[in-house]
Amino acid sequence: VGYQVSDRISVESGVSWDVKNYYSEGEYFNKSTVYPNPNTKIKSVEGVCNMIEVPVMIKYNLKGNRNNISISGGMSSYFMKKEDYDYIITYNNGQPYPRSTSYKNSSTELFAVANFSVGYNRQLKTGIALRIEPYLKVPVKGVGIGSLPIMSTGVNIGITKKLTR
Repeated sequence: VGYQVSDRISVESGVSWDVKNYYSEGEYFNKSTVYPNPNTKIKSVEGVCNMIEVPVMIKYNLKGNRNNISISGGMSSYFMKKEDYDYIITYNNGQPYPRSTSYKNSSTELFAVANFSVGYNRQLKTGIALRIEPYLKVPVKGVGIGSLPIMSTGVNIGITKKLTR
């Protein structure tokens, strides 16, 4: 959904279901909420995070007739619904131990990710346009049980329709 503030500026938001795959040698995973023993080391962690994402974006349209370019920036909040992790941990003796854990509804992270995108918009007919929009999402703070700095790239493709009276 969006609201056109002026002929070039709009505010947009929405809701999406995200699935993020994660792997680390353990250096980015905050173990204090999972393994409180300071002698525990995480050698590696592999996981899948299921979350609801709510972005709030400001979009600026460069002028054009049937085609135009837009640039957007904003922030996303994440509502973690399920996290599944497979760990390899070690204790004082250095012996590796595999562990698997799931967490449900583990955290809510408001404005955790900064979003940037550039869009190509092609008017198909009056009030209806095709949008192709590559994006970059950069972590501002960690999300989930391990406070993970999740970065994402991708392409949004959609059809937009103006709702006017």
